[in-house]
Amino acid sequence: MYLISAQNLTAVGTQLDLKSRLAGMTALCTANPYPALKVGDMPANPESKLIKEWKDRNESVDLNLNPKFFRIYELDAKFPEDWKLEVSIWNKAVVSFADSLIGTTIIDLENRLHSNLLYLNRNSLKITLDKYNIEQDDLKAKLPAEKDPKGKKKIKKKQKELKDKINQIKKEIKRTNAIE
Repeated sequence: MYLISAQNLTAVGTQLDLKSRLAGMTALCTANPYPALKVGDMPANPESKLIKEWKDRNESVDLNLNPKFFRIYELDAKFPEDWKLEVSIWNKAVVSFADSLIGTTIIDLENRLHSNLLYLNRNSLKITLDKYNIEQDDLKAKLPAEKDPKGKKKIKKKQKELKDKINQIKKEIKRTNAIE
């Protein structure tokens, strides 16, 4: 997951430095946000070495209600069990047990995976490719048994057509893989 930013976070503290006091300000609302991500409902099994959650407490963006994170996180998900990704923004306190939750959102990963048009297109291409390969195997089996020269010619013509279609589909699958 690539986390870019958070916007308009709720202030959880006040921070007033000397410069702000001299300028006449009486309060400056702030937060020290950091992201925490969790995939699935169950905790990770330590034996499997899968990364199911990540708290980036050490990388908090201090005194900012519109932080820019620009970070990449890789978590291990297994479908359908780990269908949800929970992204939470926490406020960093002096000690970790005093951290407070600013906000959270849940992303349905399974829905995003199965609604992806490119994914669906690629799967339909693979199904069509499998169908053509089976058809071609059937024609290969029929060719030696065909006694009529015109029948053999038709089978060879059909094999060539199938080979061209298979090559075209393979190119299209390769193209859709390159897009992603």
